[in-house]
Amino acid sequence: MKIEGAGTSDDPSNLPFAVRFEPRQVEDLNFPKPDAAFERIRDFSEMAETIYKTLFSPFVQAASNALTAELAKWFHPMRASRYLFSPALLPWLRGLPALAKSIHDNRQPLADDNPYLGAERKLINLATSSIEATRLNRDASLEHMFGILYGFAPPAKSDSNQRTT
Repeated sequence: MKIEGAGTSDDPSNLPFAVRFEPRQVEDLNFPKPDAAFERIRDFSEMAETIYKTLFSPFVQAASNALTAELAKWFHPMRASRYLFSPALLPWLRGLPALAKSIHDNRQPLADDNPYLGAERKLINLATSSIEATRLNRDASLEHMFGILYGFAPPAKSDSNQRTT
């Protein structure tokens, strides 16, 4: 996908950018190939698999049966979050649908100059920028840790590789 600035495309829309797709092959991408680092990762992975098969797999197989499978199914966080907060378990939640309908039916939009609306927008922007900064720091930390563990120094990033929103 190519994103181009205004005036660089034949797009008649008034958007400040134009998007178009070009066919590419993965082989066409130019990036460093840390072959030695990935060899070390493969060796580590094979060693970890051997340790798991030798030391842990027998205990997991011995502890696996119909009861533990059923317990794992019902205590899985994605499933548990559905029934722990359901009216079947918490009867006082049965009134929520009626309350939600009442609120929905009586909603009034705020005026554009409402200070709470401005505060909400500022808070949303702050949360968005915080999430973005956290993501960038996480990615940089993981890349750095990869380099420390497997002896690979990634190339320095240029401004053309980074996208700002």
